[in-house]
Amino acid sequence: MKKKLEKWANDALKFYNDLGMSICDEGMDFYGQSSLTGVTESPYLVVCGINPGSPVHSLKEPHDTKYLLEGNTVWGLKDWKLNKVGISDSMIDKMNALLINACFFPSKAAKEVKTVMDDCAPTTIKLIDILKPKRLIILSGNDCMARFKRVIKRDMTSDGFMMDYDFVSFEPNNKILLGKINGVMTLGIPHISARYLKCGKITNVVQAFLTEDFDMDIDTLREAYGKGYVPISMDDVFSKLDKSNFHLYSEDSKTKRYKINGKIALVATKCEKGYFYFRLIDHPNGFDYIKKDWMNKDKILEILIKKHGWLSAPASFAHKNLKEYATLDDCVEELLEISEQLKQC
Repeated sequence: MKKKLEKWANDALKFYNDLGMSICDEGMDFYGQSSLTGVTESPYLVVCGINPGSPVHSLKEPHDTKYLLEGNTVWGLKDWKLNKVGISDSMIDKMNALLINACFFPSKAAKEVKTVMDDCAPTTIKLIDILKPKRLIILSGNDCMARFKRVIKRDMTSDGFMMDYDFVSFEPNNKILLGKINGVMTLGIPHISARYLKCGKITNVVQAFLTEDFDMDIDTLREAYGKGYVPISMDDVFSKLDKSNFHLYSEDSKTKRYKINGKIALVATKCEKGYFYFRLIDHPNGFDYIKKDWMNKDKILEILIKKHGWLSAPASFAHKNLKEYATLDDCVEELLEISEQLKQC
């Protein structure tokens, strides 16, 4: 596999260099995602995104084969918050999961590279064929799988490539597809940043798809999707938090407050159907967390907003709604993880 990946990287490097120069006289930055340097056998899971969200390298860096195989050293698959769709960090480790992209050019919005997506697709399809994962999950699957199928039919059938798929769900904003790319079981799901994402339904499908005994029975996934979302109870969250390492220091009929360290508190409340926020224990009246400076502000916001995707708010460091969690365990696991990280602040 190592020699195949090196040959693929040589071809991909030439392709992206040439395409980048045809778009812009100075060329365009591009990079892979997960490192492929140590891959010696097929991973259980590969996740394919559309394209990188922003540049992390300079064009002044040498864009050679080593550069492309080493991939993105700044962030990885665990930074994508795939737990929203039922893929935990421990599953990523267990499945030796890799992250790739349909297009290697970074942009703030995927539409910025839409005109070259068809050109870039064959390079990624060939990488999938070399890796031959047991399972492939494609984000923005409705769009990306249609593109892959179109490109394969138009340009790659003579090389023996084949692809087909069917719909698990036609529901608007939550379309899910099941198919195969050259024999690789492939699931297309909405992007995790999509609006109106039904995380519970998608989680059920993803977890059924990732089981070892799944045999491409689309009815199994349709049944999993139909089970829908089982609402998480704040009472269950309270019970789990009370049994954990959190120190409860204040509560009323709807809200509980837990000390993280001597300065920071986690507040969990039933108000507005349940949500969580982190704030100062000695919270000054009228204090605006956005406008005002406070201790370790940049570090705390990096943990909550950049790493975990919480939303900033004037009345707290950041907050998150209960409905954004797929399961009770996902909810409590993230709260524990963030709290451990904030203890160092």
